Amino acid sequence: MMAASAFWTAAHYGAPFLAVVSNNRSFYNDEVHQERVAVARNRPVENKWIGQRIGDPDIDIAGVARAQGCEGIGPVFTAGELVEAVKKGIELVREGKSVVIDARVQPGYNPNMDPVLADVLESASTKLSDLGWDVVRGPAIVPGVPLRLSAEQRQTLLSDVDIIVASSRSRLSEEDLDASSRLRALVFPTIGVDAVDLEACGMRGLIVGNGATPENFLAMSEATVMLMLVLLYKLHTSERLLHENAKRPQQMYARMLRGRTVGLVGSGRIGGGVIDRLRAFEPAEILVHDPFLTPETAPEGVCLVDRDALLVQSDVISLHVPLNAQTRGMIGEAELRKMKRDAILVNTSRGGLIDEDALVEVMSEGHLSGVGLDVTETEPLPADHPLRGLDRVVLTPHILGHTIDLYSIMPEVLVENATRLMDGDLPKYTRNLEVEPVWRERLANMQEG
Repeated sequence: MMAASAFWTAAHYGAPFLAVVSNNRSFYNDEVHQERVAVARNRPVENKWIGQRIGDPDIDIAGVARAQGCEGIGPVFTAGELVEAVKKGIELVREGKSVVIDARVQPGYNPNMDPVLADVLESASTKLSDLGWDVVRGPAIVPGVPLRLSAEQRQTLLSDVDIIVASSRSRLSEEDLDASSRLRALVFPTIGVDAVDLEACGMRGLIVGNGATPENFLAMSEATVMLMLVLLYKLHTSERLLHENAKRPQQMYARMLRGRTVGLVGSGRIGGGVIDRLRAFEPAEILVHDPFLTPETAPEGVCLVDRDALLVQSDVISLHVPLNAQTRGMIGEAELRKMKRDAILVNTSRGGLIDEDALVEVMSEGHLSGVGLDVTETEPLPADHPLRGLDRVVLTPHILGHTIDLYSIMPEVLVENATRLMDGDLPKYTRNLEVEPVWRERLANMQEG
């Protein structure tokens, strides 16, 4: 426990102090990811942040502190509890006591950490209220401070609602889905619905509507092709030449997309848009690995292959799959080393698909010509993350496809989806259409009840 060393030192010298010691297993270092890394690298499964083996009991930091003659507070699990613990700790320090707080606050997101999305939800709430809807809003949030509601708070908030509106910044449990007997659907303003388990929704007959508008997925398609071109043409290298008044290089470094093999892992709307746009660049071949496609349903002109063949043959590889237990860490060290040494890798889908430790390792060895990431496992990416130090990596903060065009229509689409659901119709954009028969049965039972 390196984090604990500070208060042992202070206790030794007798100076009153306040120490907040992190003692959690963070969501971006979860057990599924750690197990995948361990298997791939043939090493024990460990939590790299605090050195605990997964499965070990949590260390009682407050108890250890008390045993050393300090005041121990905690454990605390929410941001609010931590604030109160710090206030109490400061009072005790002023009394000449040394204090250690056992903090197990999990990192997280909330809509106010994305002010544009907060504006979308506010606009949609106003529109629904004007239509006579009773809109229940959660508690006020301090920007930048993660808020974790207790089970009781969530039950109170969701116990009498017809529709839950959530975003990819939320996390909805099965208890949340069962909180209201009136619940008929969930609506996301975004195209991603990672915040909820679709299988759990299907079992309950809950339809999930999302914001899969052309402005949403086609913006990401355009941005994905843009990243491919930026990396192939080494745009940032050319920018640097001008900014540094450097001489023209003796050898050119840019490569055309024309005549190269492009591989897409996954397809869907965004991947399909990428394929449509790639055709204009006349690639040698477009390879696709997608277990849900058949030769009859695949886009015209693409070649369906297994994943290993795609990794080995492609000059440019782009990921277009959701993040779940099956896809987390799907591009690990073994997969990266199968790629061509001068390959390009692009991920505009979800952070967590790529083992970032392995990516840093292979790129530090000179493998891969360039990588473009609009998403990372931890967002925002820590300031000291080694990916920031690699000059062949283009990093953007999960914003490439977030255009003015998209955000201007998001509130209208959210309201339309919600209105159609309350009228007993499917939303304009439905994420789990296969649930419709069970959903209609749920509505019928609710009406009879």
